[in-house]
Amino acid sequence: MIVPFPAGATLDAVVRMVGERMAEGLKQSVVVENKTGASGIIGLSAAAKSAPDGYTMVSVSNSFAANPILRKDLPFDAARDFAPVAFIGATPHVLAVNPSVTANTVKELVEQARQRPGGLSYGSGGAGTISHFAGELLKSAAGIDLVHVPSGDKVLRSRQRFRPA
Repeated sequence: MIVPFPAGATLDAVVRMVGERMAEGLKQSVVVENKTGASGIIGLSAAAKSAPDGYTMVSVSNSFAANPILRKDLPFDAARDFAPVAFIGATPHVLAVNPSVTANTVKELVEQARQRPGGLSYGSGGAGTISHFAGELLKSAAGIDLVHVPSGDKVLRSRQRFRPA
């Protein structure tokens, strides 16, 4: 199974658990391979180019739906090259701030961002990910200027905290 995000990311952890159960049921090994980069496009491309023999699967996230909207140059056609097999889970998202940001509520965070346009940044799992969209939605809804910091680093992604830029 291809995971188009780094080892240790939430999707990777879930796929590894599912892979273990699949291996038990199939009575054969299930290999999980991380092929990261470009908001999942590298892993998805590898899956799309694999032999259509049922031995290669890819686990996708919201970027699977977002990438065709954000990029017209994809090396695959999401509707033609993939078929859904199973829904394996969903993850909640939490807004947290670095301790150096004195906001205790979203209202206070927005007020601080308004006082310091471009002075706060937020981390995400990469351009086109749900955490990126959530940050952009907050910016738009609140009319504030935040700096997006896309990162493949699993520690930053797992915390996705706002902090002074």
